[in-house]
Amino acid sequence: MSQPYFPQIELPAVILKFIKQDKLLSNFKVISGLTAAFLLAAYIAISYWQLSIGIIIVGVTSCNIFQKITLARRREIADSDVLFVPESKIYVIPLGVTNEVINTVRAVLNNGKVELTESHHSFDRVKDPDRVKNNSYRELETAKQVSYSLKTMYQIDPKIEEFKQKIEELRQAKKLASLSEVYAEKVLDYSKIVAQIEETIENAKQLHHECFKLIGEILIGAELAKFDPDTISEPAAWKLQFATRSNAINEQFQFLQDKEKAYSELRK
Repeated sequence: MSQPYFPQIELPAVILKFIKQDKLLSNFKVISGLTAAFLLAAYIAISYWQLSIGIIIVGVTSCNIFQKITLARRREIADSDVLFVPESKIYVIPLGVTNEVINTVRAVLNNGKVELTESHHSFDRVKDPDRVKNNSYRELETAKQVSYSLKTMYQIDPKIEEFKQKIEELRQAKKLASLSEVYAEKVLDYSKIVAQIEETIENAKQLHHECFKLIGEILIGAELAKFDPDTISEPAAWKLQFATRSNAINEQFQFLQDKEKAYSELRK
């Protein structure tokens, strides 16, 4: 079956010329509009240059102030003892900030054993617990009590690794000194320092254990207070014991920090 024939119709030259002129006219209108807008903006900027500069300065200053307030607020949150997560209604201990995310940990009892649960939260998902209404006073106080010990534990582990690295460096230096006649006397010095650092590592591990043990005592006391709040809830003897052990942990941790600083000076 043959296809129907549609004759090609050529538009008259006059009509084609009119279409081209219409397209040129549309383009001319667009260009004219943009030019007029640019000239108007330039006229306003020149006529009111002082106002324009003032607006720019106010805008830049406001941005800087907002950034400083935001950074200060984030620093305050990261350095807090305890944070509240409204979404899950739990208290967590902040450990630091990585890529705009707060690293946190939470200590709970599971069948009498302490379990540490790590989590990560953005700044807009946590709040200062003291600014939140209807907080559980007992849970908040428990979180505050375990906060220092938890933070200390998480600072001890990296320091132990640093101590181990220094021991490895000293052993290499000791090996080099043993091959020399001039520096042979250094071998004994390096051996003594290695022994001191190894002792410091053992002290750090013991401090880690003390922190973990104290956290367990605090959590057990909080659980028992649910059954017998009148006699167990924050007794004077427990407060004194808690303060004494916390101070001891603080002193031991400061001692570790001083040791780590002293060993760091060896390479300078």
